[in-house]
Amino acid sequence: MKICLRRAMVLTLIYTLFCCSANAVEYESFGKRDPFVPLAGINLEYKAVGSTGEIKTIDDVVLQGIVVGADGANSAVLNDQVMIAGDVLDSMRVESISDTLVKVTIGDQTYDIRLYEE
Repeated sequence: MKICLRRAMVLTLIYTLFCCSANAVEYESFGKRDPFVPLAGINLEYKAVGSTGEIKTIDDVVLQGIVVGADGANSAVLNDQVMIAGDVLDSMRVESISDTLVKVTIGDQTYDIRLYEE
């Protein structure tokens, strides 16, 4: 009786493994974002983030967000570029970044860009 019960359990296990592997769906990663690649990053070695040739006035600057890091250092997303204080993009220089305000200099003019309208 024990042998028949063992055989039945082994056959059930083999059947279950076979059915599960036959119906398994393979994960297709083509066209999907790699979850281990950061969405935004800061390279502190370079002060000039990029050049688009488009920033001539404050109207050309779009503040898309402010990121507060775990260490308390703030970063700003300006014109699709992640920037920190001191970074330069075209004729714009980021002077400072607070939780709700980014201070930039374009030419010899200094502007405050608020994240939220008051």
